[in-house]
Amino acid sequence: MTFDILRDASPEDCLTVALDCQTCTQRAARDLAALCVNLSATGIESVFGRMYPSPGCAEMLPTFVQAYFEATEPVLLILLAAAAAA
Repeated sequence: MTFDILRDASPEDCLTVALDCQTCTQRAARDLAALCVNLSATGIESVFGRMYPSPGCAEMLPTFVQAYFEATEPVLLILLAAAAAA
């Protein structure tokens, strides 16, 4: 059986391939932050819902949002400093 995270994303399925919810959502949020630095909270929630459609994943939304903002904070500080210096 092959595992497709976008198709099979549920806590039970992820656990069968040794992915825990916290690690999975934090990594995905950091990857999203690397691609899209300036998403709003609503945008982040929308992406989460598309990535993790299983109701069992819903409780990980706060973890996902927090990891996203933690990952983007250093980048935003650099951008603000650059804009202030210009």
